[in-house]
Amino acid sequence: MQKIDSGEMIMLIDVRESTEFNAGYIPGALNIPRGVLEFKIGSDAFWEAAMLYKPFKEDQIIVYCKKGKRSILAAESLQKLGYSNVRYLIGGWKKWELTYPSQYEKNLDQNPHNAEADVGGC
Repeated sequence: MQKIDSGEMIMLIDVRESTEFNAGYIPGALNIPRGVLEFKIGSDAFWEAAMLYKPFKEDQIIVYCKKGKRSILAAESLQKLGYSNVRYLIGGWKKWELTYPSQYEKNLDQNPHNAEADVGGC
């Protein structure tokens, strides 16, 4: 979770694949690829492995992907799972990177925010 400028706490989830995430991501984002989001979001073991708290259904969650298509699907899936305060970043990573070229991180090593840990699933 992180605070945005308004002081509101949010969970920022990057739903791109880990290789895309490692090439650059919005600071504070957690990587949960779109293909496993529904399996991981409710898993206590996943959140323990990521050393983060599991979001409550009413927590503010913002999802993003490369351009926006995967994040729209991810937001819809989270809403179907009962998360009531879900948004997606219009324009995705590409728009963020163009708008804030100096405000992103790259990961060449193991990233603690890349939560694609082996905690079950497919």
